[in-house]
Amino acid sequence: MKYNFGIQKVGRVNMMVDPAGGLFFKELSGPAACQLRAMALHEVDVSFCESALVALQDIDYNDESTLAVALWTSAITKFFKCFTTNKSRVKLSQSKIFLQPELLAVFNYFLALRNKHIVHDENGFSNSHVVAAIRSSERDLQSIFVAPVHVVTISEPEIGRLLNLARLTLRWIEAQKRDLQTILAAEFATLKTAEILTLPDWTISAPESDEIHKPR
Repeated sequence: MKYNFGIQKVGRVNMMVDPAGGLFFKELSGPAACQLRAMALHEVDVSFCESALVALQDIDYNDESTLAVALWTSAITKFFKCFTTNKSRVKLSQSKIFLQPELLAVFNYFLALRNKHIVHDENGFSNSHVVAAIRSSERDLQSIFVAPVHVVTISEPEIGRLLNLARLTLRWIEAQKRDLQTILAAEFATLKTAEILTLPDWTISAPESDEIHKPR
């Protein structure tokens, strides 16, 4: 169900209100609410991954243009952002989503690509060679140059494999969201009117620039 939201300014905080006045919004907490918040953010990131891969299919990626590399890199980093531990979001579990061994193997391949090549430069997919160009004899040095070598990782099969993981993940997230909303609705049904009224209002505030290093 979708609603139209209005904003009522209260100091630095924006309180979300119903313009028609028929509803009021309270923010829920607890384990199920925490998981549901995480699922919504995971859905945003994995949806971005899906969109980036679809956009990549529509351009000429064979020359690894700046746009192609940007789409490929952002798709991989956004996807695996959801499967890494952090202080503010419950991570996804690949073993719960990819039940078939072949799917888990594909996941682990892209995880290694992300960890050892895309984000950190550790494996042989990128390398650099320092070369002496010599004419005629070993002492006739013409120049010294460095030659970076980069393995192309963007291809139609690779795009398709990652896109399949993203779409499977989105379907799993959607199912989890439904289950968590059902749990929260059941929990809410047990609350008395006085308990409902003491729940915190739904407010939104933008963080300041000096808060960029702080977990939420």
